[in-house]
Amino acid sequence: MSLSTLIESDPLIISYDEENQWLYADWQGELGNTQIKEGVERLLTCLQQTPCRKILNDNSNVIGATWYFSEWVAQDAMPRLAEAGLQYIAWVLSPSLECRLYADQAVGLTKTPLAAVFDELIGAHQWLRYCEQWFPAQRYLGTPAP
Repeated sequence: MSLSTLIESDPLIISYDEENQWLYADWQGELGNTQIKEGVERLLTCLQQTPCRKILNDNSNVIGATWYFSEWVAQDAMPRLAEAGLQYIAWVLSPSLECRLYADQAVGLTKTPLAAVFDELIGAHQWLRYCEQWFPAQRYLGTPAP
């Protein structure tokens, strides 16, 4: 991946992968309510500045969460990201069992964008590269074809 850093903050680094035309969100450390909500606002800003339809959401460096985020992510964050143009999100799970559970629940509750969870970055990367072919947005998300 050839990445251009857009925002570097604690606990989130957001980069743009020009080759694949997606945002790469690298979350790190322990996440609480404030960090998650501020991180989503930063992702929204990046989607407005660098329009793209995909995010590779990497939680492999997250060690824990102090807030049950599943419902908020599914009911608030994901719809706002979809409104900003996001159609696909590949979510690499944290090694933390608690975070994995929250992420699985969030994705299960999410209607749009189309989201999938992965144990490793390589699987998420591959899915995100081909997801538009496998799951055309206009068919699965009810959005117009580009």
